[in-house]
Amino acid sequence: IWISKERKTTAGSRLMYEFYAKSADVRVKEVNVKNDGAGVVRVCYHADEDLTDIVKNYLNADEIRPLTDKVEVEKANIKEVKIEATLIAKDISLADLKEVKKRFLEYEEKFNIFLSIPKIYDLLTDSNIIDVELKSPLKAIKTEFNEVLKFSFDLGVSGVC
Repeated sequence: IWISKERKTTAGSRLMYEFYAKSADVRVKEVNVKNDGAGVVRVCYHADEDLTDIVKNYLNADEIRPLTDKVEVEKANIKEVKIEATLIAKDISLADLKEVKKRFLEYEEKFNIFLSIPKIYDLLTDSNIIDVELKSPLKAIKTEFNEVLKFSFDLGVSGVC
């Protein structure tokens, strides 16, 4: 893993906290870290279950946490986003809604996501889907420090008139 070199630092870097938070339990999927003021480190993790005590205890171990850092740990909130759209296809029989949904996966359950409306249109189109009537969302999607996205879909397909 590329962040493993950060495990030996005593400076309390963002990558060090990310490495150790992920090392606390294999069920930790993603980690977001930020400096929340002098000596305060805020760590947010994403997992299917509440591992806050496990991650907090691991990060606060004497051999891991730099002496001057106060570590705050929280579980990520899920930001539900429903994609509602009618996809206009050149050939309805070639419209692959599973493939369309799959393109959103790289943004799901991740921190620090910003999806503009043009990017959402881009994810919904391909060589067969030539236009989109987007009903929702109507503005860009942005996650806060402690949020990850979870998508649901209401997609229809229509042919070119």
